[in-house]
Amino acid sequence: NTTRGTVENSSTILTVLTNPQTFSVFVGELYTTGLRSMVEKNTGERQQITLIAPTDEAMNKFGRIGALRETPELLKSFLQFHMLEGRRDRKYLRAHKTVKTMANGRNLNTSQIGEILYSIDTVNGIIHVTTSTVLHPDVKKQLRIKDTP
Repeated sequence: NTTRGTVENSSTILTVLTNPQTFSVFVGELYTTGLRSMVEKNTGERQQITLIAPTDEAMNKFGRIGALRETPELLKSFLQFHMLEGRRDRKYLRAHKTVKTMANGRNLNTSQIGEILYSIDTVNGIIHVTTSTVLHPDVKKQLRIKDTP
């Protein structure tokens, strides 16, 4: 079922991400860092999460995953910066300038999210499929990435 760009699904976030091979890079890094459990469990309403899920094309365009793998904690922060506590739909993201991420509670400026291609509603949260990655400030600093105007 599709409602205004949202696909309803009775699976977990991880199951959805591994079905179409659109997210193999992101999913591979979830396994590498041990964060897989955050998106695989059907944990009930209190522990819902929102995942800003960059496609493989977006991850490859970012091109710095190899550098992040050299510092596992930085890679983990990068991935957690794509995760928000609670189920946050597009309307919520548009209404808030910043949202709290699962990267030590660091805030994400919602303008960084870029284009959301579509959203997938799952039993343990919601996935917003995007054409770009969002960068944690520590990742930007470590990789010497400058903000663009």
